[in-house]
Amino acid sequence: DKLEMPVLGIDLILMGGTRLLFGIDFAPLSRDPAYLNTYCEVPLAAIREKFKNYDGLFTTPGTKLYGEDPEFFSPAMLFSRAGLEHMSPDGPLVKVLQDASSAYAEMLSGTHLGGPISWGTRGEVRWQHTRYDAWHKQRDPAIRIFKKVFGEETTESFVDKVLFPWAKTMKRRSKAFRKGECSILRLMQRESMKLHTKSQAPKHGQTPEPKRVPMSQRSVTKASMLQYLVDSQVAYEAFEELTAVNSAVAALHDTGLERVELLKQDIADVASREGLGVPKASENATAYAELLRELATTDTPRFVCHWYNHHFAHTAGGRMIYAMARKKAFGSDGGPPLGFWEKYPKAGPSNDYTQLLSVARYRVETCAANWSEESRRACAEETPRAFQMSGGLLKSLWVEE
Repeated sequence: DKLEMPVLGIDLILMGGTRLLFGIDFAPLSRDPAYLNTYCEVPLAAIREKFKNYDGLFTTPGTKLYGEDPEFFSPAMLFSRAGLEHMSPDGPLVKVLQDASSAYAEMLSGTHLGGPISWGTRGEVRWQHTRYDAWHKQRDPAIRIFKKVFGEETTESFVDKVLFPWAKTMKRRSKAFRKGECSILRLMQRESMKLHTKSQAPKHGQTPEPKRVPMSQRSVTKASMLQYLVDSQVAYEAFEELTAVNSAVAALHDTGLERVELLKQDIADVASREGLGVPKASENATAYAELLRELATTDTPRFVCHWYNHHFAHTAGGRMIYAMARKKAFGSDGGPPLGFWEKYPKAGPSNDYTQLLSVARYRVETCAANWSEESRRACAEETPRAFQMSGGLLKSLWVEE
């Protein structure tokens, strides 16, 4: 239960012989508001409140090095540029250090913590620590100073072995695949390549190019875009409701790929801005939601196949469709961006959904870890229907001419 705890960060730098740069943070492994509140804001705010009578003791760090809202720093960081006298044995900063250390030790004991908030498995936590190290390795200003003082070779060895040792594993961990034939992701991808054309997947596509009107020649209207958003909400509501209540697929809940709240906002915005009524969901959407509810209770492997293909297609081909469709519907500038495609709050300030995809891949593998060969086969063989049902929602987007 304590795996996802923040990293205890302490910086104490003497500047010019008399001034300090003092920082203590419970560096978060997630930007989830509930995580930040539990692990960072509540304990650090209590310390800040205790020392509020020391005028000017705490200040706000600059944004030049790490930006306005750095992903791996908490908003509650305790930062000071106080004079050296504040670090005397009875000085307030020594007491701040003691209190923060005690608060972190209490957190380590886990006595007041419930279950995981953002990351529930060792693999997910390892991935976040890997990202943490890689992020800091690119930005930490101390590395430049070390190179000037100790030389390039010594510094790189220190950074890779001591300071940020997991940064060098970023490329390997980012794929999040299990090895060999047992990877359910690899099995599904093999099936999916049978359904991709060479234009869609130049390296592995296998299906002949269909005789149909190219997307570039199809029409999209404001009303059809709104219909597609409504239909997408129905599908994502089913996915999110079912993963929340079914323990067999609980690993697929709260991945950061959730879209329902963003779709609700997009639907309201488009309807209001364009003077349109919100339509009812299409038969394709309701039929897909019904199928998902049936599979979630009767055939978990097949449900997982739908979850994987639907969510990952949205971040791949779905983004290409969005880039084209928004201009057809709203004009050459594409209109205001739609959060359904653009926003990933759980990714933090970077909005980098690819990091969420890596965690989601790991979670899919976790769901399938104890499946029989028959179940794995069933999951992979469901791929054509997953393509058909998920792709069927796009019929709402295109206007027949």
